[in-house]
Amino acid sequence: MVFIHLYGGGYPFYRLRMLNGSNARVYNLALSNNTDMIIIGNDGGLLKTPSSVKEILIAPENVWMCS
Repeated sequence: MVFIHLYGGGYPFYRLRMLNGSNARVYNLALSNNTDMIIIGNDGGLLKTPSSVKEILIAPENVWMCS
């Protein structure tokens, strides 16, 4: 089960915080319109430089923050 928290910003920019609450499943997440997501942080906090990706592979108990 993946929890997605949408907060901040407004159109066209939104921030997503994704948490994989599963104990064994791995998910490959992407936006339905194939838009790039910009990863700005993970479990360890904010990244030094944002990274643009099409998909995010999220393992159990991992957290990703995207913009």
